[in-house]
Amino acid sequence: MTFTQSDFDLVVPVAARAALRGWQSGELLHQADLAARTALAAGQAELVFTSLVEAGLAVREENGFRRTEQAVRLFVGDLGGTKLHTALVDDTGAILGERLEPTAAGVHAVIDQIVRLHAELATACAVPVAAIGAAAMGVPGSVDPSSRAVGFAPNIQGLDTVDLAAELERRLGHRVLLENDVNLAALGESAAGCAQGLQNFAFVALGTGIGMGLVLDGRLVRGHSGMAGEIALLPVGDPSESVSHAAGDAVLESEIGNSGILAAARRFGRTQAVTVEQLFAEARDGMPAARAAIAVTAEILFKALLAVRSVVDPELIVLGGSIGLQAEITESLVTRAAGHPYAPAIATSLLGPRAVLAGASLAALAEFIAPPALRYRAPKRPARRLMVPS
Repeated sequence: MTFTQSDFDLVVPVAARAALRGWQSGELLHQADLAARTALAAGQAELVFTSLVEAGLAVREENGFRRTEQAVRLFVGDLGGTKLHTALVDDTGAILGERLEPTAAGVHAVIDQIVRLHAELATACAVPVAAIGAAAMGVPGSVDPSSRAVGFAPNIQGLDTVDLAAELERRLGHRVLLENDVNLAALGESAAGCAQGLQNFAFVALGTGIGMGLVLDGRLVRGHSGMAGEIALLPVGDPSESVSHAAGDAVLESEIGNSGILAAARRFGRTQAVTVEQLFAEARDGMPAARAAIAVTAEILFKALLAVRSVVDPELIVLGGSIGLQAEITESLVTRAAGHPYAPAIATSLLGPRAVLAGASLAALAEFIAPPALRYRAPKRPARRLMVPS
């Protein structure tokens, strides 16, 4: 029995985290307890613990596995078009320290920013930089499953022109896994949010842009070139507006992303809002233009979700992002769904703005414990399994 590469998206890191949580240094877990600890079949549980041994987090003994004194620290990030959210986490996903600040302008400035935050978090958490074992970063674009190259990333200038993973590995000194940010949010929601236990669901993030992470039959779906879930490209818009779009435009994103909803409010009348938060505040104060913009955004989004339902038939669609988390959007969608025979079930993310970090902490742990053949991106130099005493 072996694990596949896709098992390291959810099955393995979730089980590894369950094994590590509360497992004290020096404590022996008997062979008979492994399956119950990980909620896996005995053979699969054995493989998870073997991965922990190879990572230096446990040792094999005659009657089971004993926890070592070593504990890995992991660096995770959510790189957005407007904000960069980073954190240092332990091997169970607990946040040791975090930083949130505006995203720097241009990819090279962003790389410098990530390196600086990596060092600042290590200092703040009293963790030697050299003891951070791996990193996972959510990026606002598609990530090719084979090459790990970033594509379709319009919200950060130059992000698709550099080998971001290689440059970060060189600067940070450990392996770096890149993944589409909404894919990571879907992993986080599956492990610790409202999609726990679901085999088929979608996570739709609507904010600066719009994207979707898909989990089908319990596995994260990336597609041939990492473009699965890029619903920003759906040709869905407001039929009452004569807005023309050039070929290749991200039509749905331009219609209902941050700039789209603000532009809609200006079309509908008077508004002082320059941010989404201000627009929703105006709507709560009864401003007609703001309320109309939110209504048309919900209508367009509902049509897009119907398209998702017709193609992949998810049990649930989870909403996130600065717009998707707004109660007015969810309430409007649920109301529309109640009157439609084929509408999907819709819920708001339980993890909110930390959904990407939650998924990234799983991905970073998987990157740390996965054998070289099953890592999504092999390092260009010998791997370093550096750990810090717990």
